[in-house]
Amino acid sequence: MKLTEHQVNFFNTFGYLAIPGMFSPSEMEWIIEEFELTIQEFGGGKNHDGTSRTMFGGPIEHRPRLCT
Repeated sequence: MKLTEHQVNFFNTFGYLAIPGMFSPSEMEWIIEEFELTIQEFGGGKNHDGTSRTMFGGPIEHRPRLCT
């Protein structure tokens, strides 16, 4: 997949790029589960309820499956 100039500019400005349909529902299920486990383990042990931001270094590196 080749990114458009607009997508590249958006990424360079905001640091992320949303691509709807990039992952299947089953893939999104385990990706979210892995991030939730990482937040539990490395984010202070609190449930992430969406009311505040949780930040810690290297969330992907903490879960080998997210590196695939």
